[in-house]
Amino acid sequence: MKPENLYVQKKDQWLKLFYSVVNNKKVHQEVFLKYYRPEKIPEMKLKTQKQFEELLPDIPDFGN
Repeated sequence: MKPENLYVQKKDQWLKLFYSVVNNKKVHQEVFLKYYRPEKIPEMKLKTQKQFEELLPDIPDFGN
């Protein structure tokens, strides 16, 4: 069995960074509102978060 990589071990920290980006006012205005209808934004944020979490185990561990 493969041990969890560093990114999975520090998932909470990575999610904190993720939220700081997706909930940033400038990102909200320049990305979400520019490309999505306002009612779709919460759904897009949730989908993006799920994909982000799914990718964490696949990121190679480059060392400490």
